[in-house]
Amino acid sequence: MWNYYTNQDSIQGDNLKFSSAKIAEAIHPTTEIEDGKLPIYSGMVVYDLKEQLAVLNTFFQKFMKFVAKYDPSDRHSPMIAGMMIDKLSDQGVFFKKNCFSIENEFRVAISTYVEDDKFFAIKEERKTVKKHGLDIPYVDIRFDKDALIGITLSPTLKLADERSEILKIAKDNGYLNVTADSVCASEIPVRF
Repeated sequence: MWNYYTNQDSIQGDNLKFSSAKIAEAIHPTTEIEDGKLPIYSGMVVYDLKEQLAVLNTFFQKFMKFVAKYDPSDRHSPMIAGMMIDKLSDQGVFFKKNCFSIENEFRVAISTYVEDDKFFAIKEERKTVKKHGLDIPYVDIRFDKDALIGITLSPTLKLADERSEILKIAKDNGYLNVTADSVCASEIPVRF
């Protein structure tokens, strides 16, 4: 999707590669409530409808087991059904139609929640960039430098011209896991 996220209409940009094992712990969104923590989920997108239904069924069965043992007089009982719906919605972020399976997408989701009459949400401002008449949303979020493990250049850039400059910028800014071997050019053709 180089045409969505690259610089203006030039289709020139970089794709940052993160360690999937480190990414959930490496992202540090700021919450509007001091010292608040937001749940961060990460994983591969599920494209197959049967597999999606199986994931939801497993989740629902675990929830029903929990509810069967739960004391209905507890002060949290009115919120339990709402929490289940929230968790199912969070899971849905990792589902896409089968026609997108070629993407083999890995996603990261940051979840909001309510606790003790406080709304825990991301503080960073949601921004948009206009591309091909569409407003593409994004949020700037701080992450640990050791989670960045490589950079892929868009197919319109020349690797030989860009690699040394990218390596210098990475080194000067403390991104030590970005090496000559981890900077490469995309082989995906540009689609309009």
